[in-house]
Amino acid sequence: MLRWVDLNDSGTDHFLAVDNVSVSFTLASTTSPTLTATPTALSGFTYVAGSSTSPSQNFTLDGSNLTPGDLVATGSTNYEVSADNTTFGATAIIPNMAGGTLTSVPVYVRLKAGLAAGTYNNETISVTGGGTAAATNVTVSGSVTAPGPTLVVTPTSLSGFSTTVGTASAAQTYVLTGTSVTAATSVMAPAGYAVSANGTTFTSSITVAATVVNSAAGQTVYVRLTGATAGTPSGNITHTTTGATTVNVAVSGTVTPAPALTVSPTTLPAFNTLIGTPAAAQSYALGGSNLNADVVVAAPNGYEVSTTSATAGFASSQTVGRSGSSASATIYVRLTGAAAGTPSGSVTNTSAGATQRSVAVSGTVVGKPTGTPTISASSLNTNSVVLNLNAADGTNLLVVVRPAGSTATAPTDQTTYAASATYGAGAVLGAGRVVFAAANAASVTVTGLVASTSYVADVYTYNRGTATGFESYGATSGTTAFSTVAVPPALPGLLLFEDDFDYAAGEYLTAHGWLSSSANTTATIAGNATASNYPQGAALAGLPVGTSTQARLVRRSGNGIISCPATIPAGTTTLYAAAVLTVSDVENVSGDDYSFSFLTRGTISYRGQVRIAKVPGTASPERFTFGLRASSSATTAISSAEFLVGTTYVLVLKVENSAATSNQDVFSLYVLPATADLVQEPTSPLLTSTTGSSVFNTITAFAIRQSDANAPDAYLDGVRFATGWGNAVGNPVFTAATATINAGNYASLTLNNNSTLTPAGAVNVETQITLPSGTINTSAANSLTLYPAATVAAPTTSSPGYVNGPVLRPVPALGSSQSFVFPVGRSGNYRPLTLNVNQQENIVTYRAEQTEGDPGQAGTDPAATDGTTLTRVSRVRFFTLTPYTGGTVTQPTNFQGTVTLSFGADDQVTDPTARLRPGQH
Repeated sequence: MLRWVDLNDSGTDHFLAVDNVSVSFTLASTTSPTLTATPTALSGFTYVAGSSTSPSQNFTLDGSNLTPGDLVATGSTNYEVSADNTTFGATAIIPNMAGGTLTSVPVYVRLKAGLAAGTYNNETISVTGGGTAAATNVTVSGSVTAPGPTLVVTPTSLSGFSTTVGTASAAQTYVLTGTSVTAATSVMAPAGYAVSANGTTFTSSITVAATVVNSAAGQTVYVRLTGATAGTPSGNITHTTTGATTVNVAVSGTVTPAPALTVSPTTLPAFNTLIGTPAAAQSYALGGSNLNADVVVAAPNGYEVSTTSATAGFASSQTVGRSGSSASATIYVRLTGAAAGTPSGSVTNTSAGATQRSVAVSGTVVGKPTGTPTISASSLNTNSVVLNLNAADGTNLLVVVRPAGSTATAPTDQTTYAASATYGAGAVLGAGRVVFAAANAASVTVTGLVASTSYVADVYTYNRGTATGFESYGATSGTTAFSTVAVPPALPGLLLFEDDFDYAAGEYLTAHGWLSSSANTTATIAGNATASNYPQGAALAGLPVGTSTQARLVRRSGNGIISCPATIPAGTTTLYAAAVLTVSDVENVSGDDYSFSFLTRGTISYRGQVRIAKVPGTASPERFTFGLRASSSATTAISSAEFLVGTTYVLVLKVENSAATSNQDVFSLYVLPATADLVQEPTSPLLTSTTGSSVFNTITAFAIRQSDANAPDAYLDGVRFATGWGNAVGNPVFTAATATINAGNYASLTLNNNSTLTPAGAVNVETQITLPSGTINTSAANSLTLYPAATVAAPTTSSPGYVNGPVLRPVPALGSSQSFVFPVGRSGNYRPLTLNVNQQENIVTYRAEQTEGDPGQAGTDPAATDGTTLTRVSRVRFFTLTPYTGGTVTQPTNFQGTVTLSFGADDQVTDPTARLRPGQH
């Protein structure tokens, strides 16, 4: 049947025309066999020339209506086939089961082995049989490549390596070979392993030459564990070269921890003990791990160890057992003390396979000295002595000074005594004080002793350890006795200037010899500042004459400086300025405003500046401190002691430049109570200050400074400027063979020089004159006046001193008895004269003098006032006593009294029955 369809039915062309049609056909047989291959082409077959063959590929067969009989697959020239992918050949039989149908039956194909390098393309694999009219074909293509470099390792794995930390394992080996290798091969070991080409030198990697790899023998490679760290290291030894596939040798092994010992600490502090006594034990901690054997602890010579305690179980060595593979113990160590010396070494700790650990020890075994030390005294001074020492066989000396007559106390072993060369500051040992305790020395200078005092010094020799408390003292000691010398009187020097302000209140100081560097309002004010042993001047000498005033320092605007002039004798090395001071009001001072100083006259160079400042917060009464600085550029030294407003003090400012001060200016300030004994200069000043240079020779005055609101209000009296302590404070003691005393007022005067003292002008003594020896040569111009309160010290020798010349004594009006001694003498004969006044109504100065020789008077004196007649007249010496005031004879009014003379053997007054009396004429 034929059918046509009009695809365009929308028009008017609905018609069909057919012409010359013919139809023919052939009916196919329904039983024809068919066979197809999938896929019909295979490619990519390849292998390297020299290897076995290429990997196989396959195609599948599908067939129907096949006639009975097996099918035959036939390979090509260079390909071979297989029905089971195991047995390959030129042909392969494919079974054709009954029924004539095949479904996806595989046929395997591969390149033949042994082919030369090249391409093998478009070859045909054919399958025939089964009644098919033609063979079923599959096209195959492939290639054989030329061979490249190859590496081969034999064996490919090593195992069973074993060692301990710190030790390399035994080596194992493998062989590296190759073909067509063109470059060196790198052999790299994994972590924890090392390789070697010779079995001796192991490193983390080696390099093998291509010629060696390509050789038949190849390279033998040695491998071992390094043992660096514990664990089970494993990995691959890699082998790489250019163009070849990397090959590996797998390695594995075990590193076990090594036996180990620990000690802590590794050094013990020094041991100390006395011979014959073990030292106190010290200890350290011992530990061990992975041990294969017990730990042996061994002490060096002179030491012993214990695992028991600090006091028992000691021996030269100990064994510490293990607990499993571990050990732990406290090891006690001590010096045996068997022999004196300084043994040292190490306590060793050992265990098989473990590194030895050591603990360093050192110490001293102190032996006991057997010799006797010696001691002697030299260079005795008022407060010091040099003790000369000999230690015998000891290494150290201990010296004790004790009062004479006390019992010695020996030092105790294993006792440390603190020593000080200042007596009294060291440790107490019995009745004495330790002044030296140190290594042997030839001598020790001891200070702080008391003048004119007897002492005993004991010396002990001893040995000691390196620590305190390990002293071994000898059984015998050396002893010496000594006495310090007496304190010499203070050098008196010369009085250069004094002002007691004995003039009318309100007068300016500049009107009485003071010099001013600026406008100054310093004037006197009524009243007087006094000190018990300080000169007070004529106004307070016990006579109702003169004026009693003092200088007052007040705050003012600007500086007001006045100074006392003085001529400094050549060769002077010390200068003193002294005054009696009462501070009435003070202000807080944070700077360095000062009130007193030495001065270079005509300049503003103020040296030794004295500051007075209120202690903040004090009141009722206020307190203040003193400060001292050598110059404006020096640091101010401030007293720790505090002083009271309204209290009178003796102030002494000193400067010294001598060999004793290394020719530097040293300024010192003394502040003493008003009742202080002023004869001797104190050993320690309140403050000192040093310039470090010398301006001493430029000092020519003592200055008083009035300043602004920081200055104190103060009263000043008795200003004295002198070259020595004694004259500065008015208590000179003369001991030189000859001496001069300048005019002025003195509280006391002492002469003990077996020679002469000559006044230079009028010298006045207020409280006491002491004449153990020597003479004071006086005259009308160079006089000596003893004020009414002055006493004459009783002679202490058979040849006491005296006044060789006139002595003046003012006597006030008296209504009761009072005696006045005149210490006169001449030509070695001291014959003091005493005036005993019972009554006198006016002030009279009496002048007494002793004269040697015949007075030249007759046997009788009809002018005697009491009507008596002189019957005996001494032809040896006579005395004159004259009421002599102001150079004029002044008779006392209503005088009643007597005169007492003294006699010696040469006076020829030997008749005790004779009624002798002074002759008055």
